[in-house]
Amino acid sequence: MHTSTVRQNCLDRPLGHNDSVLAVAVTADGKRAISVSRDRTLKVWDLTSGNIVSSFKGDNIFSACAVAADGVTIVAGDSLGCLHFLRLEGV
Repeated sequence: MHTSTVRQNCLDRPLGHNDSVLAVAVTADGKRAISVSRDRTLKVWDLTSGNIVSSFKGDNIFSACAVAADGVTIVAGDSLGCLHFLRLEGV
């Protein structure tokens, strides 16, 4: 039986983040992904190209994220329990 090995940094630190990714959400249309990391950033990814289309730096570590049903509102929670509301506009 052959077992594949996955490099740890591929899972923990995708290009664009400098620390572990704690949560990922995908828009309902499947075109964008949102990731939050211990590096205190939230990134918006274009899933077709794999490029970062937007980035937000917070004061605290983001620990959760979601995309609202409207497809443009991002909700991110940080380590102090604060909620951040961001809108995807023009991306």
